[in-house]
Amino acid sequence: ADAVKALLSELGRQGAVEPEIGIELGKYYWPVEVAWPTQRVVIVDGDDEERDMSLGSEGFEVFHAGSTSAEEIEAALAR
Repeated sequence: ADAVKALLSELGRQGAVEPEIGIELGKYYWPVEVAWPTQRVVIVDGDDEERDMSLGSEGFEVFHAGSTSAEEIEAALAR
């Protein structure tokens, strides 16, 4: 959760589009920590290969809170 807060704080400083927090996405309603549904970008916490593959197959770009930089999220949001 601290990694998610740190990412959000950095993204906010960089002027990123405001995300949705703590929602469920995809046809299996996967819980994600942070999402930009329009841009199809999500941040997740914890390892769940099935979730990541499922969301990926639906066109979401999945980032992991502990191993992702704000710059990587910014780049994905700009695509």
